[in-house]
Amino acid sequence: MGANRSITTRRRVLAGLLASSLAGCTSVSNTGTDPASATTTRARTEAVVDVGDFLDATNWKAVSGTVERSDATAFRDDGSIRLACGHSDNRVSSVYRLPRPLDLRTHHLSFAFDYGAGSVGRGPTVFVQAPDTDNMLVYDPSHDTRNGWVQVPLASPTRVVGDPDLGRVQALTFSQWTGGGVDEELHVDALELVPRSMEPTVVFTFDDGRASVFDHAVPVLNQYDYQASTAVIPGRETNASFLSINQLGTLHGRGWDVMSHPQRTEALPTFGDAEQASLIESSKQWLLDRGFEDGSRFIVYPYSRWNRSTLELAAEHHELAFAGGGVSTLTPPMPMLVPRMRGDDPEQVTAAVDRLSTYGGVLVLMYHAINEEYIEPAAFRSVVSHVHETPDVQVRSVGQWYDEMTDSTT
Repeated sequence: MGANRSITTRRRVLAGLLASSLAGCTSVSNTGTDPASATTTRARTEAVVDVGDFLDATNWKAVSGTVERSDATAFRDDGSIRLACGHSDNRVSSVYRLPRPLDLRTHHLSFAFDYGAGSVGRGPTVFVQAPDTDNMLVYDPSHDTRNGWVQVPLASPTRVVGDPDLGRVQALTFSQWTGGGVDEELHVDALELVPRSMEPTVVFTFDDGRASVFDHAVPVLNQYDYQASTAVIPGRETNASFLSINQLGTLHGRGWDVMSHPQRTEALPTFGDAEQASLIESSKQWLLDRGFEDGSRFIVYPYSRWNRSTLELAAEHHELAFAGGGVSTLTPPMPMLVPRMRGDDPEQVTAAVDRLSTYGGVLVLMYHAINEEYIEPAAFRSVVSHVHETPDVQVRSVGQWYDEMTDSTT
């Protein structure tokens, strides 16, 4: 739906969100003077449900370490909450007590975080008390956190404690395990609630363009008329272990996205800005030259590694980029950092799909190959079958998800 809308039009739909997230990433105050940022602020205000005075430190209680308001750094321009602990603590942890119960039956949470320079963390654990510590949704977003502010969606949880009542969320705990012996500093900001998507969604993605995907994944997905997406490495198409141009054309004809994956032996952040730009641009051009314009809107960062330059350069050429772990909301708060989950463990994936059915969100699964090294063909078949049989869960390619997402925001 909306397939006739131009790429340029769709870029404008998320331009404000992207501009705001990149400005926040760099801890630059958003004054609202940029037209795209101003548009984002208006749209966000209309979508946000009241979460109380999140930046009032008197609404917080330190469990381990200290908690205070900080005006020195912020994802936006109104300060942040600083959680800190010293060598004698094994974690930094504080609770935000909500002024009134929140209803997560109709909304998902998102928030932004940043670590201090000495941090060893990869993302704080968030405990959503519904209504107490015996009944919680637990989230473990994973990102390379040495690159400044990251805004993450909290859709379907990583695990569930007890029997949470989604209509009675009373408090949120933000916690980072250190093990002791280090100083830890965690800033949190931009706590928001955004509307749920209508249906829980699974997106199958395959990195590198391996030939085993054509042999073992495609027939299974075809059985259910599911489309998927593969991120290909330019130049590998002549290698028998990877998808040929003819095979990629066949997948494209079936509605698959052929996405960008500028893979080298080193991750993108190891290169200077000019070399990163060249790699990102040439990988997209390779797709355009071979007729894969739709999929060229999307990029997968090699090794899931990035820095601020990577985000900004990718945003010049792409609509969505994939890195980090977790489950997305319908519209990811940072389009250049869309989370995914590795799909090689069938039990882990089926449990995640079951949670998705209950709590909603967009689960992007990532595979490299369908073989004995990664996931056996029979195991992959069982995962797809489980997705098909799980109530209310739909399957979309990256492009289908993106087109529906942008249609829903206009």
